[in-house]
Amino acid sequence: MKLALTPDVQARIDANVAVAMRHLDAIEMQDIRAYAANLAQDFYQEIPFVDGTQPGRIGPREQAIAFAQHIWQQLGGTGSSLHVRMFDRTVHQTGDPDIIIVEYRGDVHVDDNLVYANQYIALFHVRDGKLTLFREYTNPIPVAEKYHNH
Repeated sequence: MKLALTPDVQARIDANVAVAMRHLDAIEMQDIRAYAANLAQDFYQEIPFVDGTQPGRIGPREQAIAFAQHIWQQLGGTGSSLHVRMFDRTVHQTGDPDIIIVEYRGDVHVDDNLVYANQYIALFHVRDGKLTLFREYTNPIPVAEKYHNH
């Protein structure tokens, strides 16, 4: 059932969806300036159900930025070409215009070799055009296959 929304509420939802998409785009492009520009000072990233290979909660803002840089450098390595894709994005409405849910697929290629692929559901909290929370739920099977079966 689709919610009947006033034009003002729909405009707010559209603006907040754009914030969520900019976040995914910044990750995909590994653009730390765009990534940082999208985050509120009290931003946190949460990755529920992790097993110690990553922190479950990262923040506030400066720590989240440092974590993103570290992950991109770690994945890319020295002299390697890192390509991240976040695609098949589907946005779901909630009853709150400041909460956006996005399903998507992602993969990481280093020097044109696929090194990781997964499916995600992410929850974005937006306030005044900035992200305050990015909670990313990951399919645990590819994580286990990548990091625990070697």
